[in-house]
Amino acid sequence: MKKMFLIPLIITLAVGLVFGGCGESTTPTTPTTPTTPTTPTTPTTPTTPTAPAEPTAPIEPSFASVEPTVSGMHKLYAEWANKVMDQTQGKANITIYPSSSLSATTEMWASVTGGVCDIGFTNSAVEAKRLPLTSAFTLSDAHVPTGLTGLSIWEDLFDKFPEIRAEFQDVKILFPFAATVSTLHTTNKLVRVPDDIKGMKIVGSGYQIEYIEFAGASPVSLPPPEWYTALDRGLTEGLIVPYTAMETFGTTELFKYHSEVYYGPAIMFVFMNIDVWNSLSPDIQRAFEDIQPWASEEFSNYAGFARGTRIKGECQDLGHTIYQPTDEEIKLWDSVCGAPMTSKWMEETEALGKPATEVYEEVIRLVGEYTK
Repeated sequence: MKKMFLIPLIITLAVGLVFGGCGESTTPTTPTTPTTPTTPTTPTTPTTPTAPAEPTAPIEPSFASVEPTVSGMHKLYAEWANKVMDQTQGKANITIYPSSSLSATTEMWASVTGGVCDIGFTNSAVEAKRLPLTSAFTLSDAHVPTGLTGLSIWEDLFDKFPEIRAEFQDVKILFPFAATVSTLHTTNKLVRVPDDIKGMKIVGSGYQIEYIEFAGASPVSLPPPEWYTALDRGLTEGLIVPYTAMETFGTTELFKYHSEVYYGPAIMFVFMNIDVWNSLSPDIQRAFEDIQPWASEEFSNYAGFARGTRIKGECQDLGHTIYQPTDEEIKLWDSVCGAPMTSKWMEETEALGKPATEVYEEVIRLVGEYTK
């Protein structure tokens, strides 16, 4: 907020006669020739006293979330917002709009960069086409083993390749966090090999759509709030997401089978409109950045392995079938779906003038380094 200040006016009073009529001298003075009287100075209007400055009102960034208010993620978002409030001493009061009430997942990037909201949430799977180099570590035949490993690899890639940093030039990443690898969850049929999925309608996003198509299934693109209805009515027969996403959007009870066919992990991003970020004072920016390590760790822990393992156990308790493909079956998935998907990604990304081959080779090198 700009503060207005009143500039004091210096009033200069013209004096007509020096010492005239102001007192008597003990030594008589020689009379002087009378001077022409000066024109009296017009009195000035007294200035209004400067009012005390009003306290600066806190900024109130809007945060578009897809999470329902009953979810643990929403509660964690609220905890993060409270930390920002405390760290900025009340200067930044984030307002959370849950349940896709301000923006759907598929529209989140446009909503944040277009000013519909100040802060949003997305992930590397949903934004695979917008963030093609970032998507390199999510390709299934790269075999990044866990979400946390994926996050470490992405951070290494972000530091090394300016082309990856350029993918985020319109936004400010407030914090990234990891999710578990995605699993194929189906309602009425166990899927072991690519032939089993032919003809099925499967919900996916990003490069998962190509993966589904190479397997001979029909990909369906739906925002998370519509998953339950589509699955319950038989409009779709499966979903490719981490176990944690099933719990968040209440679809766990609808599945009977979980095939741990490898689709790669995703990285989640909470991000801000870059113009809004640049408008923040340095102390508020510093507060967001100081909280970032805590947020990345807490959200990765919640969305990651521990929670995924718990939900997987609950599925077993419900009598669901959880299938781990054999090594030969994994090789079959890689040859039928993984390798063709990677080739398509590489061709499309290189056509954009981006170093896809170099980035992918670095992903493979880093996987070896982090898993040895």
